[in-house]
Amino acid sequence: MRILLRLICAFTILGSAWLTTMYFVLQHQGYQERAAISVGFVLAGLVTLGTLQVARPPVWLLELVAVGAIGLIYEGSSAVNAVLRPNAHFEGYALVIGAALAVQGVLTLAVLVISRPIGLRKTSAS
Repeated sequence: MRILLRLICAFTILGSAWLTTMYFVLQHQGYQERAAISVGFVLAGLVTLGTLQVARPPVWLLELVAVGAIGLIYEGSSAVNAVLRPNAHFEGYALVIGAALAVQGVLTLAVLVISRPIGLRKTSAS
């Protein structure tokens, strides 16, 4: 599952970087805010990939990644919902990237739970 998470992170990083670039090239109304959100998606993917490389990441990093994953699920599913609404302008890229972001969030949470199940964490005994 970690390999699949790495692949989806790479895809969303590339897709979000492309979106950021296009926002600056096209400069539609409110492009700065959308570009900042896309940069946030890139950062979430990079932090997730970095966390996967650490053998025993600190708890604060796992919590940060988990919060980011929840945000990705929300934003990704919101984008998919917006595209699939009746009478909405269909944006294929938003559907694909939104679905990928939601999948990345779900996979991230699954990997975090599998790698460090709650209740099985070792505590230091004095």
